[in-house]
Amino acid sequence: MTNEIKSFRDILRNEFQSRLKQDPHYRLLDFAKDLATPISRMSEIMSGRSGISSQRALHYTESLKLNSEQKSQFLELVSNECSRTKWTRKGVGVSPQSNNEDVKKLLSTSVQVAVEKRSEFLQFLKSSLDNWSSKNMVENSPMTKITIEAHE
Repeated sequence: MTNEIKSFRDILRNEFQSRLKQDPHYRLLDFAKDLATPISRMSEIMSGRSGISSQRALHYTESLKLNSEQKSQFLELVSNECSRTKWTRKGVGVSPQSNNEDVKKLLSTSVQVAVEKRSEFLQFLKSSLDNWSSKNMVENSPMTKITIEAHE
């Protein structure tokens, strides 16, 4: 991965090119099969006409056997480019690989919300946190408590 990486597609393209160098007969169809993705979908992803979900991104990182740094970068790029919420696309998400400095930076961020939208915003925030925690809770895992406070 020698090229500058600006998109998760760059990582996919680099991996495809690497495999093509090893086997001149390797095709996008083979790459799609290796990633368990239909060729039409892979073509849309590689051309930028379609994005991928976070679950699909995780599957790709495992199939491509990316190291932890590459995996973290790939997942962050997918989140920033393909998330359905503008909050996550702007990089306000917390990835499982986030370090304490990332979390402190996120939690110290101020957001101004119009008074008439306050209730709607707080409901969005609560449902987002509930949704995240229901998907990411791991039994018998060490826990940390994070409290989010809203101030006027």
